[in-house]
Amino acid sequence: MKVFLNKIIIYLIFFDFLFQSAWGFLSPVFAVFIVQKIKGGNLATLGLAIAIFWILKSFFQPFIAYLTDRTKSEKDDFYVLFFGTLLVAFVPLGYFFASHIFHIFFLETIRALGMASIVPIWSGFFSRHLNRGWESFSWSLDSTLIGLTLGFSAALGGTIANFFGISSIFLIVSFLTFLSAFSLFLIKKELKNFKIHDQ
Repeated sequence: MKVFLNKIIIYLIFFDFLFQSAWGFLSPVFAVFIVQKIKGGNLATLGLAIAIFWILKSFFQPFIAYLTDRTKSEKDDFYVLFFGTLLVAFVPLGYFFASHIFHIFFLETIRALGMASIVPIWSGFFSRHLNRGWESFSWSLDSTLIGLTLGFSAALGGTIANFFGISSIFLIVSFLTFLSAFSLFLIKKELKNFKIHDQ
């Protein structure tokens, strides 16, 4: 069976691989970080931090997606995705220096804004550039790779934190997120004049 995926789809999956692997490192240690390292931090704090992230991300993303969809060029989409990823990349560095609850709430607000710029824009790129006839396979390939990535990075993240401390995880997450941001320039080279392909 011959499978054909264009370069933009391959690069988008590569971006997703880097980005998701980065944040997979954090998943097994974030609760411990909040409870043990943050002054006044407890499980209620953790729950509130998670709520702030999801509520604000959900609020922001339709507006960001609407504004980028109003243009005929993909130039704005590209830069919203790029700068949104950069914004998220700084958040783990903030965790590195955080000591109070309000630091966490502020950082989760920043992460929410960044993720609201990433999720719908990445999905829009992916949807527009899918090869006809390979839509389900392309989505499944991304989902499968990310599932495996999150599993392995969580195991590795917990192990690294156990031996080198939670702060080391923040540096890894930030580095990989920055790397994922700059990997987007592989996609930029493939976009023809930043024009949306005809459907």
